[in-house]
Amino acid sequence: MKDIPNMPTLTLGELRRERGLTQIELAAKMDTTQSNTVKMEKRPNPTAETLQRYIEALGGKMAIVAVFDDRQYAIATSDT
Repeated sequence: MKDIPNMPTLTLGELRRERGLTQIELAAKMDTTQSNTVKMEKRPNPTAETLQRYIEALGGKMAIVAVFDDRQYAIATSDT
């Protein structure tokens, strides 16, 4: 995946470590097990819902960005 300027590309595990949480701590915030956290981090194509839960458990908000050679667009997740 091509990096977005001024925005690093990280795996879920790298993001979790960057935010200073262990798998066990994240699992507790997500009300799941450490084993499920490992599966989420290794899954090649996680769903948007899984990504959102994971990111929110880290204290963030998920944003979707469409990246083209000449421009980037933030994608709204609903029309409301």
